[in-house]
Amino acid sequence: MKVLVSFLFFCIALLNVNSSISAQEVIDSTEYYKEILSNPKTKNDLTKAKAYSFFEDRIKENLQKADTLSAIRSLRSFAINQFDSGLFYESEISSVRSLELAENLQINAETNEIKTGVYNQLGKIYRILKNTDQALDYYKKALSYEANSRDSITIINNIANIHRDQKLYDLAINEFSFVVEKRKQFDDREALLRALDNLNYTRSKIDDPEALNGLLNVLEERIKDKDTKGIFSSNRHIAYYYLDRNNKKEARKYVEKTYELAKLLNSSSYLKEALSLMVALNDDPKILEYKKLTDSLADEKLQQENKFAAIKFNIGEEKKRTQEAELLKEKERGLKRMYQAIAIFILLLLIASYFIYKVKYKKGKIEQIYKTETRIAQKVHDEVANDVYHVMTKIQADATSNNEVLDDLENIYSKTRDISKENSVLEVHDNFETLLNDLLVSYKTDHINVITRNLNKIYWSKISDNKKTAIYRVLQELMTNMKKHSRADFVVLAFKQTYNKVEIEYNDNGVGCEIKKQNGLQNVENRINTLAGKITFTSQNNHGFNVKITI
Repeated sequence: MKVLVSFLFFCIALLNVNSSISAQEVIDSTEYYKEILSNPKTKNDLTKAKAYSFFEDRIKENLQKADTLSAIRSLRSFAINQFDSGLFYESEISSVRSLELAENLQINAETNEIKTGVYNQLGKIYRILKNTDQALDYYKKALSYEANSRDSITIINNIANIHRDQKLYDLAINEFSFVVEKRKQFDDREALLRALDNLNYTRSKIDDPEALNGLLNVLEERIKDKDTKGIFSSNRHIAYYYLDRNNKKEARKYVEKTYELAKLLNSSSYLKEALSLMVALNDDPKILEYKKLTDSLADEKLQQENKFAAIKFNIGEEKKRTQEAELLKEKERGLKRMYQAIAIFILLLLIASYFIYKVKYKKGKIEQIYKTETRIAQKVHDEVANDVYHVMTKIQADATSNNEVLDDLENIYSKTRDISKENSVLEVHDNFETLLNDLLVSYKTDHINVITRNLNKIYWSKISDNKKTAIYRVLQELMTNMKKHSRADFVVLAFKQTYNKVEIEYNDNGVGCEIKKQNGLQNVENRINTLAGKITFTSQNNHGFNVKITI
């Protein structure tokens, strides 16, 4: 058992050792190939190719493992090394690839730092490609993500360089002055000297008399620090200072130093710049023309090779934002339509509730009228008529009673009976036509002729009970009024139906009257209006009486 445990422990330890060795090998290889690309000591293209292949494989491996952060770091290193090697278009593509990957990460301090570095790198690329506006835009984007004050100073320094390229010297001087003051707060001598060198070189563009002394002081300090790249930069700026003033004799001293330093650094980009300065020193017009032509062709080549991968990325991002904005707008439109639908539904509900309430109110009012009429009729029948009949019975039992009194009482009884009958409950559900016809015929006498037209052509089954009751009571009131007051001997009632509406026209040849809506006529009008109907009265003295009803 102990032997087995010891063997397992040995296997695990061996695996850990192998993993550590493998991880160490990757780190060592990364640093090795990074050094080859950053500071090439040989012109062996095969070695460079191996370095590029190594980084490409590392990026693919990281992506396959879904290790996005490691892939982004590899791409950023790759982009920087490509830039230092003069492969600006390739550096742009690598930078944009890392930016695209960073867009899918959660926003935090680390991803903000990544975006700062990538945007800063794109700014450097576009400055080399002489697209200063685009470079400035990327530097500003880098600054918007930067939280570290020290790193933000570096970006401000880069922005100042752009403003100097754009010949906005006063603005650039203010920015470089700010950078110098901030650099003094940190223990970074190299960065401080770089800022001072930039500041004094920019001052030289506006003929500041202290500019040259400032440039020379920075050169002296860099020589003390043995900062080879810094010494190259100082000599280059001083050479430009003298070339700007057409002092080629003094300029030559510093140009030759830049050439020596470029060879020492073994950098093709430094060497190219030093040789370009040497050509500028030559007074031969043909040489100057050649330099101008080659510079022009070089700029044109840069513009042609620049495929604007970053611009394409921005367009893609803009398209993405546009689509998101459209989706948001569509969502807002959907919500707006929903709110409108709810508002319309509520409005319709309120309108429906109003009409339902109105109908119920009218129905309740009609029912109340009918109940009142029924109660009056019942009361007249139960109290007045019965009491009168009781009196009549007593008087009849008394032989000495006056016959005239009896006649009067009998007349009172008949009237109360008629009132009760007129206001009693109607059964209008079935055979309303017969019920109405019987009513009208009951007013016929030897002296009064009542004629109806098209009564049998009305579809009474389609007419509501409330309407039928109202028609019955109105016609009953009109016929009673005719019998009592008009002295007519001829009455015509014409019926007509349009959908669920009934039109009735009443005409008699009585003496007529002046229309005064009191008592009976007012009750008639109230009945019709309660059911949203229409009634008109027309009459003249000695020209009969006319009524038109629509209900």
